[in-house]
Amino acid sequence: MPISRRKFVRTGALAAVGLGGLTLGGGAVAATSRRRAGISGPSPAAAASAAAWNGKTVVVVNLFGGNDGLNTVVPLQAAQYNKYRTLRPTLRYDLPQLLTLNGQPDFGLNPAMTGFQGLFNQGKLAILNGVSVPDSAVGLFDHDTGQYEFQSCDLYRSVTSAPSGWLGRYLDTITPGQVSPGIDLGGGRLMLTGNTSAPVSINSVNNFKLQVSQYDTTKRRAAYGTAMAIPSTGGGAAELNRLYRQDALTQSNVILAATASYVPTVAYPQTHLGDRLEECAKIIYGGVGAIALAVGVGGFDTHADQNRMNNGNPGDHEQLLAEVSDAVTTFYTDLVNLGLSSNVLILTISEFGRRAYENGDKGTDHGLAACAFAVGDDVNGGIYGLYPDLNNLVLNGNLGQTTDFRSVYATVIGNYLNSDPVPVLGGSFPTITFI
Repeated sequence: MPISRRKFVRTGALAAVGLGGLTLGGGAVAATSRRRAGISGPSPAAAASAAAWNGKTVVVVNLFGGNDGLNTVVPLQAAQYNKYRTLRPTLRYDLPQLLTLNGQPDFGLNPAMTGFQGLFNQGKLAILNGVSVPDSAVGLFDHDTGQYEFQSCDLYRSVTSAPSGWLGRYLDTITPGQVSPGIDLGGGRLMLTGNTSAPVSINSVNNFKLQVSQYDTTKRRAAYGTAMAIPSTGGGAAELNRLYRQDALTQSNVILAATASYVPTVAYPQTHLGDRLEECAKIIYGGVGAIALAVGVGGFDTHADQNRMNNGNPGDHEQLLAEVSDAVTTFYTDLVNLGLSSNVLILTISEFGRRAYENGDKGTDHGLAACAFAVGDDVNGGIYGLYPDLNNLVLNGNLGQTTDFRSVYATVIGNYLNSDPVPVLGGSFPTITFI
């Protein structure tokens, strides 16, 4: 029975490729491999609709676990803030603790996010209020379901074939360049997976190469390349395996050569997200045709000790927000210094927010709406969307949706990537003026 390319990738047949942290995707080389192995590529209609890339890159920062939007951006209008103090008797922030935002007296930013405060005051950061799936979506308050929905935009399990992601479906419409246009560094492979294309997944650029011994590495790599140039006599999966190994070597060589001269212009935070965003800067600097990159940081499932530990040190949520704010701000500053910031948009997502009222463990439970952030030169800085009404909670104590998350994506696809968001998102959603 013929083996499909996607099934081949997902069943782990590439584990033997020997390239560090790699799952190969569908760039120009991978498309060639499919044809050579007798595997159908995009339909003629899809190929005819392929467009040229407009040079813009989207970097999505996935906050795994469900970020507490209420303690990230705090409403300060009297009725809202008084209710906030009631809902959060121990987790609340007092007014002097919150960071001020230019021209926005009704909102305060979490004290850990000084980097984002600076970006906002420079007009480079947009705050998007009340972002969530609609409350009719299936599997509310479930991590896996929330991630699936935010990455795929399939809210009602309508997909009958292999699922795909919103950015992946956009990438289907773009003529691929030297490497796969989607690169996942731990932010969500599904989000970058299309119907005819798939991302490369790597841990780091330096590890994206053939893993051989420390001795005679040049000769060993050359020998491996020669071996992989010989067609498999077995055909089928064996031949596809060989072709993907060839693709892996080709993409690895392209990326390593293009990024070899990258030197960061600022010191990145020594955190997981700082490391991942430095890798993104390196890839963007290389100019290899990366259009969408995804990174992520976990730990936002803050059921206990959310703000302060018993010893008085910052709690989990404050530390995580500091990591996000510091890493994204450093990344943006590096791009500015490299002359690349005009072509990069940074967007945060999270599968849901937290419940409005705190629990008995000085934490918060799974909720609905939260805030999102967009950073970049093309961003119209400011605050967008109504803040959920704390005096009219929904679904047993949750912040209600005021911004459909698909409107955020429609804005990115339509206003930033200059493409039609309707076929990508499966419907028409109003755009927002943050771009």
